[in-house]
Amino acid sequence: MLRRGELTVLGRIRSASNATFLCEAADGERTVHCVYKPVAGEQPLWDFPDGTLAGRELGAYLVSAALGWDIVPHTIIRDGPAGLGMLQRWVDQPEDTQDAETAAPTGPQLVDLCPADSVPPGYLPVLR
Repeated sequence: MLRRGELTVLGRIRSASNATFLCEAADGERTVHCVYKPVAGEQPLWDFPDGTLAGRELGAYLVSAALGWDIVPHTIIRDGPAGLGMLQRWVDQPEDTQDAETAAPTGPQLVDLCPADSVPPGYLPVLR
């Protein structure tokens, strides 16, 4: 679907540091939401060559898939409305569709880090 579906930009994700768009990929009657980051909209970083974000995001997906982690959504490189870029399947979060307090946890949970002398009662230290 991501590779051959017709892309329609639904809006821009303004909180992102690069040009990032929420899109819909449609193939006949089937549709899927996705994130599109055109290479032309990448903000340069001092520690990476310009124009490499899309490839790095694809690489993260390929490593995750190869190792069976499945923590990076399906990602491809393809032409889009603003030229060549990264396209990644949109993943709905529980907060998108229900009250965050009643949503079942998904994936690994966060772990609090604190100094060894500040471990709360009832908690066990992990590192010493």
